[in-house]
This record gives sequence, structure tokens and C-alpha cells, in this order.
Amino acid sequence: MKKICVIDYGINNISSICKALKKINEDYVVVSEKDQIKNFSNIILPGVGSFDSGMNVMKKKGFDISLKKAASKGQFILGICLGMQLLFNKSEESIENINGLNIIKGIVSKIKSDNFNNIHVPHIGWNSIFESNTNDINLLKKEEKKDFYFVNSYYVIPENKDIIKYYFKHGKNYPAIIKDKNVIATQFHPEKSTNGLAILKKFCRF
Repeated sequence: MKKICVIDYGINNISSICKALKKINEDYVVVSEKDQIKNFSNIILPGVGSFDSGMNVMKKKGFDISLKKAASKGQFILGICLGMQLLFNKSEESIENINGLNIIKGIVSKIKSDNFNNIHVPHIGWNSIFESNTNDINLLKKEEKKDFYFVNSYYVIPENKDIIKYYFKHGKNYPAIIKDKNVIATQFHPEKSTNGLAILKKFCRF
């Protein structure tokens, strides 16, 4: 039987994720110690706040090392919002030039504002997503690809564009969902919408 854990590294608000998992009738355990995650097949990494604050706490608690081990061993990882961005090598948001988890090759860059075309940063609110040409995971039915809640000023740029499975549009197209082998991540908050709950449910069944 699969075991699901939600990583609590101190600065991430995990209450909404926990409520969502209860709503879709999935058992889970909240873990706050690095050695705990080796016992779980499906690991959820939520995140709010800045890249530096997130990585500083992850390194202090040793989650950076344990997550890399989990990824290499084939445990499923779901990064959400900042949790998605922490999976990458570097971020333009980092004032301290801190390295990310380096689980996925690539960088995190800032969304460009365009006041003339009413494109504001941060990107906050409901937005739809659409499939990339490399989508092979079919997380959603065609009629479900809408109404996801975003709060972000930065976006991921993976070296391997084939891992981008869905995009969102905010002036330009940006990655909304990526999947690299056993690692999946969403820029939006899946716990905030019915369609997002469907994605959470499928992840829990990987």
C-alpha cells in the first residue's frame, strides 16, 4: 500500500494541502524530520514564500539531501508552487545566490510585467492550463483544463523542455505542470480547485 507524506519544513503552510487530502479520502502523514521521508512512496513538497527562505530551512533540516535520495530511488515527489521552484538549480529570486535542490536541471526566472497589455506581477488568481506537445501523463480530461489558482512572480525554465506537460498563459506561455520521471510539480495550487484535487488524487495513486 502506498504511503503519502506532506513535508513540513516550518515556513510552508500545509493546512490547505492536508484539508485537500482529507477531502479526497487519502491517508497521509505530516513529516518534519529528514529521515522520515524514506518510509513513504509519495512525497508532497508544498511551499510559500521566497526561494532563499525555503532553501535555507530545507538545508538546515537536511531535507535537501533526503529529497535527492528519495528522487534517485524512484519515490514519487510532487512539488507545489515554491516547492516546484525549489526542485531546480538556481533562481533569480535568490539574493544570497543559494543553490536549489538540483533535482531537476534548469533555473527559475521572473515573469516580465507588461502594463500596456495588462500583464501584472505577481500573477495572482484563476487561470487555465493547456497541454504541451510532449504531454504523456494525461492528468486531466480536456474539459477539466481550467480554473487553477496561481500566486507566483517567478516561473521555471527546465533544460529539457520535454518535461513540460502543461502551460499557463500570462502574456507569454509558462510551465504549469512538469514531470521528469518520478518527479512532478505544479506552479498552481492544486488544493484550491476541483480540477486540482483530481491531480492530487492521481498523484496519490502513482
